[in-house]
Amino acid sequence: MKGLQATKMTKALVRSLAGLSISFAFGVGATPWLSLDVESTVTASPSASGQPLEATEVPDNALVEPLLPEPTPIKEERGAEPAFFADTPSSIPPASSLSPLKDIAPAWYLAIKPKQTNVAVLAVDLKTQQVIISDNSERAMLPASVQKLLLALAAQHTLGPDFRFHTQLFVQGFKPPVLERLYIGFSGDPLLTSAELSALLGSLKQQGVRTINQVYLVSAVDKSDKAPGWVWDDLGVCYASPVAEFSLDKNCVKASLRPTEKGDGTYVRLAKDAAISIENQLNYRPGASFKECSPHLSVVGPNRYLLHGCYSGKQALPLSIAVTDTDAWLQEKVAGLLKAAGFNSHTPKRLHTLPANAHLIADHQSATMDSLLSEMLKESDNLIADALLKQLGKRKGQDESDFYQGSKEMAANLTLLGVDLSSANLVDGSGLSRYNLLNARQLMQTLLLIHHTEAYASLKDGLPVSGKDGTLLYKRGFNSLPLKDRVQAKTGSMQGVSNLAGFLRSGDREYAFVVLENGLVEPESQNGKRKPGFAATLLKALLQHEPQIMSAQK
Repeated sequence: MKGLQATKMTKALVRSLAGLSISFAFGVGATPWLSLDVESTVTASPSASGQPLEATEVPDNALVEPLLPEPTPIKEERGAEPAFFADTPSSIPPASSLSPLKDIAPAWYLAIKPKQTNVAVLAVDLKTQQVIISDNSERAMLPASVQKLLLALAAQHTLGPDFRFHTQLFVQGFKPPVLERLYIGFSGDPLLTSAELSALLGSLKQQGVRTINQVYLVSAVDKSDKAPGWVWDDLGVCYASPVAEFSLDKNCVKASLRPTEKGDGTYVRLAKDAAISIENQLNYRPGASFKECSPHLSVVGPNRYLLHGCYSGKQALPLSIAVTDTDAWLQEKVAGLLKAAGFNSHTPKRLHTLPANAHLIADHQSATMDSLLSEMLKESDNLIADALLKQLGKRKGQDESDFYQGSKEMAANLTLLGVDLSSANLVDGSGLSRYNLLNARQLMQTLLLIHHTEAYASLKDGLPVSGKDGTLLYKRGFNSLPLKDRVQAKTGSMQGVSNLAGFLRSGDREYAFVVLENGLVEPESQNGKRKPGFAATLLKALLQHEPQIMSAQK
């Protein structure tokens, strides 16, 4: 299949998933701030249990009829909806129909469905194009990081494979060894490192510059560096670092909390060029349990933090701390890099407009779009997602960097591709906001476009693979048989939420699935091990009951 055109069957299925409608409600649980990156740390613990959880056996005749018959051959015309056979009550109506779709809930599914949480599930057999499970598939749920699937599709489609972030050096009064004015142009590159910026500045030496009289940091106006609905107590940790045009080292500072040699207290080890300050007021209680003795981080001012609470560990505890004022932080960081490169020390000034007669002399380009999206999907990188979201907004000629405009453009472009977002609420690209709302049908439409469209094949390749890489490397239930190396999917975890959306391979068949579970309260672990979540249980049960599923589709 070439370009952006999917097969007629694909279009029909994507459009047809607009008629699903059932009921739902959600709640929240509790997670300490020290969990840090909920995607890559909490769900990717090497000590997590990988034992399979067996599904409940049910009679073969408990399966319901398949949902989606083959679409009729149609002649597509502009504005026309695809036609479907409607000879059974379970036929999916075209997108223009408002009729709700009957639940497709086999007995084996109902036997394992959680009773204390709220779930929405949609599963499609990609070989037959039939829906095999549909439960609450039209109900709005907190998507968490599975929302990155929408951002990835919109970015690939709108920004294109040739898109790069640029960090550039412009000059005025360039008369080596003296440079009158240096302008450093930033564009929000989420992966720009101090080493890369240092190398860029070092190129001035190669061009004979020894003295710089004035330094300016230039970027578009940042209307907001945090999206609405980001939880305030997340803002000091790096999975919620600010999304700004002035971006360096992921706007994240690494430090460590350590017991003193005498064992009578703690101290924070912080690099001299960290450009932040941390006040330590922790009580040290060796041997106490984490439940009764845990540390907390509070933001008390621009790039100023307070460690308080209690610490009981005997080893160093790594800390990842999000910058709060990117402008001031970058000014200090750039001043330090210039000094380290051998230039006279400056405190750079900030600008939002580059002088017309400034000349470009050096350009650092980010990784390719495929690389950016692969890292974003595999590692659930929030900063990459929201940096790309802001670029979507700027694509419309905006001079400002803004979550609102980016979210608006993401929705508009996905709508053009056939994803029905009329009932969705999108406020960021990462899924970090608790104001985001999506349903399983919308996520399934996104998966089908990715699966069936050649231009988006790299997005599927970029998804984490169970037991192999990314956020599915150590995820409970996915790093052992039968799911190991058979699932490509995007995880979505936050307080009270555990979601998964992607693809399951089984021999010559493949299934697209969306599993949304909200209202979770993490149960106490037994014998130091936790059971796999519902998504793993469901996919194992699907494989176990595959013969019945195939038989029901004949």
